Amino acid sequence: MDRKVKRLLVFYLTSALCCTLVFCGGILADKYASSLLTSYDLFQTIKVKKVNMKEAIKNIDVAIAQVRAEMPRNMSQESTEADILLALDILKSRLKSCTISIDTLEKKDANITLPVTIRGVLSDYHKFMNDLGYLQALKFPFFVIRTMSIDKLEREQKEIVVFEIKGALTMRTNFPGITSGS
Repeated sequence: MDRKVKRLLVFYLTSALCCTLVFCGGILADKYASSLLTSYDLFQTIKVKKVNMKEAIKNIDVAIAQVRAEMPRNMSQESTEADILLALDILKSRLKSCTISIDTLEKKDANITLPVTIRGVLSDYHKFMNDLGYLQALKFPFFVIRTMSIDKLEREQKEIVVFEIKGALTMRTNFPGITSGS
């Protein structure tokens, strides 16, 4: 009987070992399956983000093309100064009732700046706001408003409202990635 008990013991131990191995294999297979599903979901997310990135790159390319279309073709220093002076002439023709005074052209880093002071009588608020909007909407060169003041003065027993805008017509002489004359 001792031999029979030993056989049963070996049989039970072998069966227990096999069951343990099958159970551990099931646990490993379950973890592998959940890891595989997580990897698949991550892969799908990456595919969606890849499509979104391609769309964003297309949008960036369109924006760059629009900016390049609006920029002057020749960005050399001489043409930049001429563009600033041309913009000043246009500004003078638009603001005929105002006094426009300028200072000397300043060259700092990659910018050329022409300080401008505009003085006038505020007789038509609507026209004043339109002119101010025009100044802010200038692109090449753009107009930087540094200070603006509106004062009420008395002249000949009559009150008048005067304004003064100090700013600068500014333009870059070169742009990163764009060569002169392109």
